[in-house]
Amino acid sequence: MYDPEMIIIHGLYTAAGDDFLKNLREQVHSVSLVKIRKNVEIEYGQFGKERGAVGGAAFVVADYFSRKHLYGK
Repeated sequence: MYDPEMIIIHGLYTAAGDDFLKNLREQVHSVSLVKIRKNVEIEYGQFGKERGAVGGAAFVVADYFSRKHLYGK
């Protein structure tokens, strides 16, 4: 990604707390291009333990709708 608007942190890193986000923001700021430095948001995701189920469900729905012969014309 060359110009993200948001970076969402999931998984094990969410237990690291606010200090982790603060340090990550500082590192991104120190190595990023000027435009990214000003615009990128870094946050923890809100799905918690359900993230795997949500991702799996999204995959199934996308796969279903990519196969038009399954649902109609």
